[in-house]
Amino acid sequence: MIVLLTAYPVYLFIRQKKAGQIPVYLVIGFLIALPYLITNVITTGYLVYLFSALDLFDVPWKIDPSVLQYSVDNMVAFARMPDASMEEALNCGLVWVADWWSRESISHQILYIAIVLFVVYDVVAILVSLIRKKTVDYAMLWPRVCVYAGLVYWFFTIPQVKYCWAFLIFPVAMIPMYYWEKSDKDPVSRGLMLLSLGLFIMYTGFYGLRTLGYMKDSILQYPVKQKDYENHVFNKLTINGHTFYTKIDGGDIVCGYYIFPYIDNKDDLDRLVIGTDLGEGFYFE
Repeated sequence: MIVLLTAYPVYLFIRQKKAGQIPVYLVIGFLIALPYLITNVITTGYLVYLFSALDLFDVPWKIDPSVLQYSVDNMVAFARMPDASMEEALNCGLVWVADWWSRESISHQILYIAIVLFVVYDVVAILVSLIRKKTVDYAMLWPRVCVYAGLVYWFFTIPQVKYCWAFLIFPVAMIPMYYWEKSDKDPVSRGLMLLSLGLFIMYTGFYGLRTLGYMKDSILQYPVKQKDYENHVFNKLTINGHTFYTKIDGGDIVCGYYIFPYIDNKDDLDRLVIGTDLGEGFYFE
């Protein structure tokens, strides 16, 4: 949906007779995305990680599509019902929605309510304009349709904020600006927009205060130099001449990428199979 969203600025360039600028922005966009695409290929063998359909490179370290699909299913299940089995979470209809909502923080719930208010108002405003045969800027419908489709896809796949921040923030940034200009004499629409905007400010305020709380100890202890988070405490085990790392009993999950290969649960090492070459790699039975 993000790719389809770029069709709107292309349309604007053509309408404004500035089509010659399109290749410049396409090149800039490609250069921005290139490091991420290269990283995906180097680490997984796929151009866009988690989408095995874009299978363009034949490299020996490529992850098997079935493993990739298992990772996707695991992420979906965890986002929906982390305490249930994967099979139950994936095949429970909409039962997971209540469980998901109850686990979301108050700040996230406020964000979702603000977005729903915007989306509902936007859809109603469009339908009313069509019914009353008022002028509708159909070009402006395209980016909003892309955003709403992205939100629907996110909600029914991996409904966690970190996987959809762009689409979650877009309605709050886009719709108020558009309708504020269109509704000079409509206090209801402006009131709704102000309410949604207020909820969004509350959301960012929650996160701002929480961030300050996290920073308090660091500011007091490390006023000049940031704490060295890369000095993790972990176990180091050697199996068949290969070194693996696991977290210590009762310790936190290790997040430093320089510790590789890392296995969170050392008991899983009993199921570990070490291949004889790069193609086989190492995997769990």
